[in-house]
Amino acid sequence: MLRLLAWICHADENLRFTKGLCADDEPEIWLRDDTLALKLWIELGLPDERRLKKACNQSPNVVLYVYGERAAHVWWQSIEQKLRPYRNLAVRFLDDRQLQALAAMAQRTMTLQATLQDR
Repeated sequence: MLRLLAWICHADENLRFTKGLCADDEPEIWLRDDTLALKLWIELGLPDERRLKKACNQSPNVVLYVYGERAAHVWWQSIEQKLRPYRNLAVRFLDDRQLQALAAMAQRTMTLQATLQDR
């Protein structure tokens, strides 16, 4: 559900799901232009510092969706100073209630629609 939320928030006809954490060289979601140049790298969870630095060096825009309140705040405190130089990194925290609400929506045969208005 979080991957779907991220995809909706950054909706674009060229936005694609990837292999995600199963592949060291790919994010969860990415946006490439018509020349296949990387425009946006989207990560989820609490990735390794090296993975985020690599993303920031490869893409002009990196967005990280962090979840798991207790662990996320400890993780962020340990990594924030190391990532501060990367101005192309945006970090968005989802609290546990938000994530639980998303998870409660999930159903095996669900149909999900989203309307985007004014970006």
